Order: sequence, then structure tokens, then C-alpha cells
Amino acid sequence: MIRWRDPRAPLAVAAATGVAGLAAALLAGAPALATGAVAGGIAALLAALSLLLASVRTAPAHRPAARWLGSGAVVWLLGVVLRPVAEGSSLVVNFADLLVLVSIVLLAGGCVLAAGRPCTPAPCCAISPTPTCAPPPCS
Repeated sequence: MIRWRDPRAPLAVAAATGVAGLAAALLAGAPALATGAVAGGIAALLAALSLLLASVRTAPAHRPAARWLGSGAVVWLLGVVLRPVAEGSSLVVNFADLLVLVSIVLLAGGCVLAAGRPCTPAPCCAISPTPTCAPPPCS
């Protein structure tokens, strides 16, 4: 952790500000569906911008994971913003719900790519490490 600045403080302040703003809007009598859509849209937009920017700035090995996560955030944004429009639909599952489901798949794929494969040594190295039995490179 950085000695002179706690990196979690701005995140906590931003989260508290968002929760306070959402609570104030709901207490003021704003419609819950529209308020939730605006709050979710802003959160998804910030997440998408952050992840897509990270996909450009990170190391090449981590770019696919950030792109999958950023794409999932963009599709999530579309699903959350279109939810009030699709509310009047007579279908049980509307197109906004399907967008959120697709984004879950994209986010899960990004998480799998970000986790990567575990780095384990070759079986012969566990028995007797020799110079000819080098462990596989970790990526």
C-alpha cells in the first residue's frame, strides 16, 4: 500500500456519494425504475470507460481480459438503460434482460481470462529438479 495515500479512500468516497445520491432521489419521490436506470447507467458507463481504457494501457498479456470485461460492461450498460423502455413489454423476459444475460457471459469470460492458468512445475521437477527439467514458463 502507498504510505502517503490510501488508494481505497477515493473509491469509498465515490461509493458513499453514489449511495447518498440514490437515496436522496428515492426519498424525494423520483420513480424507482428511472432512478435505478440512471444510477446503474452511470455506474456501468464508468466501469466500461475504465475497463476499455485499461485494455489499451495494460500489458499485452492482460489486454484480452480487459477487453472482455469492458465489452461486458458496455452490454450491461445497454441492458440497464433500456430496462425502463422494455418495462411495458408483455414478455416475461424482455430484450433488456437478455442484454444483461449476455453481459454476464462476457464478464465471466473476462474473469476466466484474467485469472489465467495456474503455474505449476513439470512433474519431473517435483521429483528431482535438474537443469534439463525446467518448469514451463508462466504467462
